[in-house]
Amino acid sequence: MTFNAGENPTDFGADPTRTITWVAQDPSGTANGGRDTSPVSTTTLSVINVNDPPTLTGVAANASFREEGGAVPLSSTSITVTDADDLDLTSATVSVTAGGFAGDVLSATSTTSISVSYDSTSER
Repeated sequence: MTFNAGENPTDFGADPTRTITWVAQDPSGTANGGRDTSPVSTTTLSVINVNDPPTLTGVAANASFREEGGAVPLSSTSITVTDADDLDLTSATVSVTAGGFAGDVLSATSTTSISVSYDSTSER
């Protein structure tokens, strides 16, 4: 016997166990209309969820900026963050990691569930 579950097998921690019921039958027996049946045995299966990291989609591989041209979007589509086995994304960081120059500024639009801050010293 094998057991397999999907990406969120514990329903975010709400259902961490399964009960497996085992019964053996002998079709050539004399009881129960010709079927001898074993007593019921059970196994409690603990499902241990593996915490997968969130995934990003819609992040542009390249973007261009023209000097004195004003701010440009870093992605032409909406960036989406998903996490199949977690209900709450607690934070995200976007940073200039190479080629940063004093005066570079990252900015984003705040929403009701996402706050935005920028530290020009760390460029985060």
